[in-house]
Amino acid sequence: MLQTYVDAWRESAVSTIALLESLDDAQWSLPTDLPGWSVADVAAHLAHLEAVVAGTVQDDLPDTSGPTIPSDYTEAGVAARRDRTSAEIVDELRTAVEARTAQLGTLPADAHAR
Repeated sequence: MLQTYVDAWRESAVSTIALLESLDDAQWSLPTDLPGWSVADVAAHLAHLEAVVAGTVQDDLPDTSGPTIPSDYTEAGVAARRDRTSAEIVDELRTAVEARTAQLGTLPADAHAR
């Protein structure tokens, strides 16, 4: 059932939010395994993608005259959140997860993963 995957996504998202809420400012600034990205950057990336999928925010991708590459899109969401506090980023992520949970809760009971 698709619900199994929805439940796994929600559990992961809720656990991620709880982890982010437990971090202090110094931990938000720590580097990650992704070169050049801090914990705050990864959190901003997650908040951006979840918000876009949930429809709670418009895309942050800047208007360009030519084709863009996926890294442009990824960087735009992070860059748009650079001046936000950790609490604001966590709040955006939480709001998006709640919205998506509500959206996914409207799936038919017999929906199957494909």
